Amino acid sequence: MTSKTPFLHYITFSLVLVALIARNLLTWHNPTLGIILTVVYLLFYGRRLGAWALPKFNSAWQTIFGPLFLLAGLAVLGSIVYYLYALTNPMIIALALFFPLSFVPYCYFTKKKIDKLPEGPVEKFDLVEAKAGLANLLGCLALVGDAFLIYYLYKHGTTATIQSPWQMVSIIFFQAFFVTTFFLLMFIRQAENTTLALLAVSLHCFLILSVAVLIYKLGFGFDPFIHRASENFISQFGAITPKTPYYVGQYVLVIFLNKLSLVPLGWIDRLLLPALEAAFIPPLAFLTLRQGLGLDRPQARLGSLLFFLLPVATMIATTPQDLANFFALAVIFFGALHITTKLIPLWIPLLFTAAALVTHPLTGLPLVVFVFFLILLGRKKAIHPAMVAAGTIIFWASLLILPAIFALILNAQYHWPVWIEVKDMLLNYLPRLRPGQPFSAGQTLLYIYEMLLPLFVIILSFFGGWLLWEKREENLPVRQGKRLAILCAMGFLIFIFNAALLRFTIQFANIGYAEQTQYPGRLYNFAFYLLMPIFLYGIISLIKKGVTFISFLVYFGIALLLTASFYLSYPRVDAYAFSRYFNTSANDIIGAREIDLKSDNEDYIVLANTSFSAAGIREFGFKKYFSSPQGDLFYYSLPTGGPLYGFYEDMVYRGATLETMLKAMDLAGVKLGYLVIHNYWNSFKTAVPQAKLSAGEWWPIAGGKIFIFKYKK
Repeated sequence: MTSKTPFLHYITFSLVLVALIARNLLTWHNPTLGIILTVVYLLFYGRRLGAWALPKFNSAWQTIFGPLFLLAGLAVLGSIVYYLYALTNPMIIALALFFPLSFVPYCYFTKKKIDKLPEGPVEKFDLVEAKAGLANLLGCLALVGDAFLIYYLYKHGTTATIQSPWQMVSIIFFQAFFVTTFFLLMFIRQAENTTLALLAVSLHCFLILSVAVLIYKLGFGFDPFIHRASENFISQFGAITPKTPYYVGQYVLVIFLNKLSLVPLGWIDRLLLPALEAAFIPPLAFLTLRQGLGLDRPQARLGSLLFFLLPVATMIATTPQDLANFFALAVIFFGALHITTKLIPLWIPLLFTAAALVTHPLTGLPLVVFVFFLILLGRKKAIHPAMVAAGTIIFWASLLILPAIFALILNAQYHWPVWIEVKDMLLNYLPRLRPGQPFSAGQTLLYIYEMLLPLFVIILSFFGGWLLWEKREENLPVRQGKRLAILCAMGFLIFIFNAALLRFTIQFANIGYAEQTQYPGRLYNFAFYLLMPIFLYGIISLIKKGVTFISFLVYFGIALLLTASFYLSYPRVDAYAFSRYFNTSANDIIGAREIDLKSDNEDYIVLANTSFSAAGIREFGFKKYFSSPQGDLFYYSLPTGGPLYGFYEDMVYRGATLETMLKAMDLAGVKLGYLVIHNYWNSFKTAVPQAKLSAGEWWPIAGGKIFIFKYKK
């Protein structure tokens, strides 16, 4: 480095930028300025990180992926800060300053110019493409269609209780989605404009992923309410005790972005995962197929959309598990590029593995084993027999890693598989017409497609892996193709075996049956994403190029399948499915507020279902815990742990008696308790009359949609 001037300019700019961020956080509290400063921060430093991480790639790819590297690094470093100290405002400012200043010694010792970023020729990113008028017209129609459908969903959002978001839309919405998808497919098939194509695909992906955010105005699911309450608490007080070795990666990102931008924490939490997935999954899939597997641009862009043939039910709400899965997807795609091209340094998959670990170990721990095999298979030289033997032992041991941890460390109960449960689970995959529902050929085909989709993914992945095994093009030597196929297959087996063993051999204490199946269910769903590179390669290899009538039918069929997967991604009420998910509504919030008001600062417990408990957590956070012989009790009943939910089930299913409520109150050591029953609960007609007789006081909410019963010693 011959001149210190660029360093001085860079340091001055960084100090001024972080000083403005700090002043806005502590004094000005201007969200508009905060958003501008956050965008500048992420793009300016993300661009530099992207350039130094991907020096051989075009600057556009460096700009796209640099902010993602920065966010993953913040999740890891912020988690370390949280465990060692706390996420106070001064520490957030220190985190914001750390990355800019860390570039200075890096450039100094590596002799790089801090004001001149490296840029390579790999994958030119066209901004303007000539002779693509018709294709661009189709692209513009797709963009307009997606924008309209997003606006349509926003306008049809609700705070009422619903079982499915599709209850708020008409059949015309799905018809419009199909047409928009078909236009998009024809556009990315014909055009060469990478910029407009990926923008259109990303917007379409955001539409697919954001239905829950747009329809459920108060929030979707139960877990997100718990995590937002934790984030709010940490944002106010710096930490929440006891500090647990999970979830923190998400909390760090949400709080960091909230402090920098001053956008409400709840909106950042709800939008974080859908925004990350829509922004980064299409370019990740495109680049892997284009550079890693040697497909041409239209085929690679098609692959970035075919990713969503798998229903995205586990990708629609920001939770630590799903955010860790997103980091794992980055490991899968960047790992595939590392094996096949060496354009991606190994530290990038390692960074995202660390981010997944600090976010949720259920994904992170098997991912560590996956990355071990990535390192082993990514070696340029032939693998030594001793390493093959060690890898074989580790592979077989990894099939048991999560059940062993739950049983030995977390004291979960182990039991041999009950084969009747296995049979029942397999039978549940068969489409069954609900009693009293008329036969529908269209819905029957839809649920047959859902049943066969995992098998299709495995078959097409095997086909893609076989093609890679035999592939001998100059840009992908046969050894790399074989190793990528082996890596994807091993990753799939590790996750699927752990999911099966968790499902059939591990019993979690104080957790209801429905929640028992959630952990293995999430692992099972994610296991298929480990096959994604070879699955996409296999399915695209079946799709022929050329503008012919046959290819028109192919894209028509793909649009139909994408529409079907879109429908299957969310809770449903139709001839075959009856969702038992009831969202948290405005009436739940009114009820939670009334209970707290009527309690007049006296300690109390609430026996209620998950939607009402989520409302209480949303309004009052982790307000009160009670000491008991069974450990600390949260004052609302939660299905994810603790005995109060068992008392709630006893009240609504086995008799709403004073004796049962008194047992719950005695356990918590309080003299005041409430029972909440919704009119959609299947025992409503029997439990409400019983509770009216046993309670000292009761009242309805919203004309009888909710009944609240008050018990006092």
